[in-house]
Amino acid sequence: MGEVRAPIVHELTHVLAGYTAANGHWTQEGFASFMQDEYGEDTAFPTHKMDHALVKVLIEERSALPMLEVMRDRNRAKYFGLRSPWERWVAYTQSTSLCRYLIERYGPERFFKLYDTPFEAIDFPALYGRSAETLVNEWLTYVRELPTDTPKARALFHSMKAPSGRQ
Repeated sequence: MGEVRAPIVHELTHVLAGYTAANGHWTQEGFASFMQDEYGEDTAFPTHKMDHALVKVLIEERSALPMLEVMRDRNRAKYFGLRSPWERWVAYTQSTSLCRYLIERYGPERFFKLYDTPFEAIDFPALYGRSAETLVNEWLTYVRELPTDTPKARALFHSMKAPSGRQ
């Protein structure tokens, strides 16, 4: 906390919004990081208030994870686990950006209908009028086309990718 990088809002979001680990992690971690970026006074891990810019860099650097697989990761089996800090950071970052996109594009009401729900139980066509794959592609196109200035995001990307910077 002394470094002004504590994700207090992130952790409080988990307490207030709920978190069922067996349901997966992309909505829970993505929403908590979104809330941290929106309401936290600091630039905390994982996205430092640069979620879309970081995803744009991840795409440009060919380091993005397959988001549909990230969305299916349950019980911290792969991307959200502690086995690979790099993949964990990327999964958190992409999840934050996707959650932000869904909330800002389609509204929080729809997002809260899928929050903390197992991926396989979400009826994306009924909720969003399109498949999960189409939504992910729509989000990736949106992020790619953003006129985001990415030098700070690129610097963070490289610091996280470097073995000494991996958290």
